Amino acid sequence: PEKLQVMFRVGYAALHLKLIGITRVKTASEAVEFLQNLDKPGSHRTFNVILDTKSSLARDILQLHVHHTGVRKKNYNFLLSEPTLEKFWTLHEFGALKITGFLALPPDYNRVKNEKEEWIKLLGNRSPNGDPDLSILDYYYHDAALFLTKAVWALFHRNINIRPIPNLKPPQISNPSMTDCFQGNPDGRIALILKKMRVESGLTGKIQYSDTKASRINVNLTIVQSTPTGYQEFGTWTDTGSFGGIRRHNGLKPYKPGSLPQISENNILRITTIEVSSYFL
Repeated sequence: PEKLQVMFRVGYAALHLKLIGITRVKTASEAVEFLQNLDKPGSHRTFNVILDTKSSLARDILQLHVHHTGVRKKNYNFLLSEPTLEKFWTLHEFGALKITGFLALPPDYNRVKNEKEEWIKLLGNRSPNGDPDLSILDYYYHDAALFLTKAVWALFHRNINIRPIPNLKPPQISNPSMTDCFQGNPDGRIALILKKMRVESGLTGKIQYSDTKASRINVNLTIVQSTPTGYQEFGTWTDTGSFGGIRRHNGLKPYKPGSLPQISENNILRITTIEVSSYFL
């Protein structure tokens, strides 16, 4: 899969993977059947399994795997490729499974809870157990709309200080009473407004863009591991350019690692971030 290739090309170009098997699945039962076929009787090997699926399907696979595998579930280490919400890690549905993934939103973010309930009233989509069923994409879509709304408001109210563009004559306006927000070079001014726009209270954190490239900055990605009682943070990386940047962990002094370290001595997988346009604004 393309995302899997990107993960290891960006993280460790020299790392070689030995794939035991790869398959496409549509249901949790198909995935669990595939895993059971790999696990031969009497084998004590460890399986590193990458779930390159939506978080909802990954949750179903892990739940069914715990139910069918029993004590041998400790032989499996799961890596989730899609960022997940905090609720995914706090429901304690997966027993003693070893799961590593990306926490997409900060814990205990009260505004997320309030926004979710309001959004559910409009969308009306709920999961089979009655809980609100929102994916991480919904939260990023919300922030994209919030950012553009504030940018349009600033465009018409001109409350952002933008350098004047010299030697450009304003276009003729057929309706003199209409507010002219596009004097000079409209594309250039809109781009400047977007670059200067700051949204402090997005659901996915602070939103702002780089002055030199069309990408969002100040995006934190927290890597977490499951435990029988919840989850623990392994580390947080700040985007200073393709997530090659500053690691903050357990209050240690920030530093720039050459590459992301291993999750533990028992794992052979080294993970890095995935840049997917639908996840990051």
